[in-house]
Amino acid sequence: MFNYPLPTPEDIFAKLDSGKIFSKLDLSDAYLQIRLDDECFKYLTINIHKGLYKYNRLSFGLKVTLVIFEQIMDAMLANCEFAIVYLDDILIKSGSRSQHVQHVKKTFKKLNEYRFTLSRDSSVWG
Repeated sequence: MFNYPLPTPEDIFAKLDSGKIFSKLDLSDAYLQIRLDDECFKYLTINIHKGLYKYNRLSFGLKVTLVIFEQIMDAMLANCEFAIVYLDDILIKSGSRSQHVQHVKKTFKKLNEYRFTLSRDSSVWG
């Protein structure tokens, strides 16, 4: 599960090459939107001054966070060849304005199915 290659900058630039119009969608607290399975709780319990604290969301700083997040994003956007995931951003490329509108709508539908929310202020629209 954790041997999952993250895209290199070269991979991303190669995928962006055919695009003319671009948008960048930024997920609000992306990793914290992913609920962990109950099985993970026993591995992600920390001791603080008030007692034990169990993470119930994917957390920043864990070695596996990026890999788990990338796997979820890749699965969600598997049929969206116009969408490129990098860290917690989704890049959308299109060849025309009308195509871009359709690509953004399809991406929004996928985000809604997976219950992800965007940061409007941090997103950039093509």
